[in-house]
Amino acid sequence: MVKVLIVDDSALVRSILKSGIERFGDVTVIGTASDPYEARDLISREVPDVITLDIEMPKMNGIEFLRHLMTQLPIPVIMVSSFSEQGKQITMDALSYGAIDFVTKPQASNSGALTEMIYDLHKKIIMASRVKRSSLVVQGVVDKAELRQYAKLFLGCHRIFRLFLWFSICPWDSRVYLRND
Repeated sequence: MVKVLIVDDSALVRSILKSGIERFGDVTVIGTASDPYEARDLISREVPDVITLDIEMPKMNGIEFLRHLMTQLPIPVIMVSSFSEQGKQITMDALSYGAIDFVTKPQASNSGALTEMIYDLHKKIIMASRVKRSSLVVQGVVDKAELRQYAKLFLGCHRIFRLFLWFSICPWDSRVYLRND
């Protein structure tokens, strides 16, 4: 059974997603949250296998939450938003910050598209649940302090490498430094 956390600011969307994906029988929704802070509290109680995450939410947007989540506790995330149409910059940002995939919310007037979106979301949840958390790589998150630390490490290694090269080219040899006058 795949455990899912739904994060969306709309109570109606949370309800539709919950009932839609639970009817398949192999997915259980362990909680729903209206904003990232609620989601954080729910995750601290029980870690889900997959999170569905909206982009536009109060207090903190989904992209910012995704950045924080992936640096603290990588969990497969599927973006579910009206903004996540393929090719939009915000979708590319979400994918670069660690989201596995995205699903676009259909227009309210198209009920057939809603059923199709639920099937698509279910398929992607099952796929995301098989991803090893250790393989989740966050490309877009760069902490300046961490970057400085890597720069210092690189410069230190670079100096050691230069000394190594110098010693290998000019090996210490007592004949060079000791004169027999």
